[in-house]
Amino acid sequence: MNWVLKSVSNSEIGRLANDAHISPLLARILLSRGFKHSRSVLRFLHPKIGHLHNPDLMKDLGKAVERIKYAVRKKERILVYGDYDVDGITSSALALRALRRLGAEVDYFLPNRIHDGYGMQEERVEWAVARGYRVIISVDTGIRELLALEKAQRLGVDCIVVDHHLPGDQAPPAFAILNPLQKSCVYPDKGLAAVGLTFKLAQGLASTDDDREALKEDLSLAMIGTVADCAPLMGENRIIAHFGLEALKKT
Repeated sequence: MNWVLKSVSNSEIGRLANDAHISPLLARILLSRGFKHSRSVLRFLHPKIGHLHNPDLMKDLGKAVERIKYAVRKKERILVYGDYDVDGITSSALALRALRRLGAEVDYFLPNRIHDGYGMQEERVEWAVARGYRVIISVDTGIRELLALEKAQRLGVDCIVVDHHLPGDQAPPAFAILNPLQKSCVYPDKGLAAVGLTFKLAQGLASTDDDREALKEDLSLAMIGTVADCAPLMGENRIIAHFGLEALKKT
């Protein structure tokens, strides 16, 4: 095997090393990975919580937050419908933490891979309706589960889909969809795992200083799901990984 190094000029290396106050070796590596300016290098090497995007930029997030807060006020039962992989489990746990901080009447369902199969199932929606759930929040699933969501809609249940998978040609009939890959969503970071999207929802739900402080602990869950799902550690994922590892030391 022969390694072929990307060609980078010495002048570029010197400029970036000087501007960003880093070694020439690190400057060469970062230049070969597409980092051309000191500002982007410093954001990559020294992430800050303040670099996270405003969650309100995400399509339907405000709508989802209002529906959840209405459910809390009216004491409607909420079900978090997760997935059985690490991203789905950490998304479910993070959603439960955020909702319980609001005082929501909330429970969760995690499917069994063998008995339940993959994705939202119509039978499980009927099960939820029979137990009085009025809102279903699907995390790491739902974007392509048209039949299950149509069933929920017919039965009068509002579904909020929090899913990072690629949408199909037809948008699911959900009350709100949090997925930056859907058309007309201008959210700048398209690479978040489902747990990252769930964290953005938790950000939107946070209304007190205590809630915002609790989000720092939630980052440990967000980090585990992000890394386990092999999401690219760029942009917000890198911030989540950095501060999630710090939070993991304390939780």
